[in-house]
Amino acid sequence: MNNRFLNFSLVLARLMQLGYILIGCLFIYMMISSLSEGEIINRFYTNDTDSLFVELIDPDGVLTNPTSLILNAIQALLLMALYITALAFLIKIIKSIKTIHAFRENTSRHFNTIGHIMLACFVISSFELTYVDPGFKFTFSLDLTFILLSFLSYVLAEIFKEGHKLWEENQLTI
Repeated sequence: MNNRFLNFSLVLARLMQLGYILIGCLFIYMMISSLSEGEIINRFYTNDTDSLFVELIDPDGVLTNPTSLILNAIQALLLMALYITALAFLIKIIKSIKTIHAFRENTSRHFNTIGHIMLACFVISSFELTYVDPGFKFTFSLDLTFILLSFLSYVLAEIFKEGHKLWEENQLTI
């Protein structure tokens, strides 16, 4: 099927995947170079008022502490990896719809997997662990966007599962 919207969605999903991969690589490079040079955030801002960069306010010293920076980097990279994986499953779904194989069993499993990935993103993004000089600081916050996306993925999985049953019944009908 040659549908412009599906073609656009496929290209957009692949560009998003590529963007997350490039951002992740750049992020890893910046972390390694900053930690190896012994300066964490000094290269990204300056205290001068004439500077083009904005001064970052860091009262707890989270951005200048290597332990906190590494913990936050691991969390961010894990979320990026989950986004890339979810986009890969979305690309598979779009391809199955383009080839008119949307109501196969694989599609509902892909939606279920995306739902699981969004739940994992919810859990990972809800907690933040930072190192403050005397010890660790634990922060909890809820981002309901991931729960909503997970719920929608599970609903779509059930819809496509029912579609698959109807398709199988239709194949048996003479």
